[in-house]
Amino acid sequence: MYCMSCGKKNAEGVAFCTSCRKPMMGYSVAGGAPSPGEFAEPETPLQPAGFWLRFIAACIDFLIVALLVGVVTSFTSVAMGTWREFLKLKPGESPADVTSGFGTQAMLLIFVSYILLSWLYFSSMECSSYGGTFGKMIVGLRVTDARGNRVSFGRATGRFAGGRLLIGLPYFGAYYFLADCICAGFTPNKQAVHDIWSGCLVLRKMV
Repeated sequence: MYCMSCGKKNAEGVAFCTSCRKPMMGYSVAGGAPSPGEFAEPETPLQPAGFWLRFIAACIDFLIVALLVGVVTSFTSVAMGTWREFLKLKPGESPADVTSGFGTQAMLLIFVSYILLSWLYFSSMECSSYGGTFGKMIVGLRVTDARGNRVSFGRATGRFAGGRLLIGLPYFGAYYFLADCICAGFTPNKQAVHDIWSGCLVLRKMV
């Protein structure tokens, strides 16, 4: 049941809201407000993750997504007959040279695959019982809502859209990434722009 005062979800049969401590609908207030010890406070406060832990997790996740996209690119090049051009690619090739070798259609397919794979990877894992991607799990982080609860797939998708999707945009993405990093390092709860946008926190897991 939900508290009519603050909207907090409470267990069935609870007389007072565990958040604002006001009487739940259908219960009498004759007995007075609950005693301070009736509701146990969290054993430990929420601990937002610092910038460098998040940076390490992001690097790990980047490598995982890059590997997935590399597999898609390989199959695409074989299916479209551009595998010879794929094998000729070298570090430092300009976008124009890559597009010329692969073809516009193949490049579009690879780009769409990157967006879809990234979205499914980040959103599905952050809303799961793990609470984060492989990178976050390795360094001991989890994504939650503002109260420290598990996020929904929709909220995780909003977080992805406000973060990695915008960062991938040409020109604008670089400036947005810089602003994201500054916010993650200096805001009170260590929230990046996409965390604030989606109402999320990145917390350290307590052992």
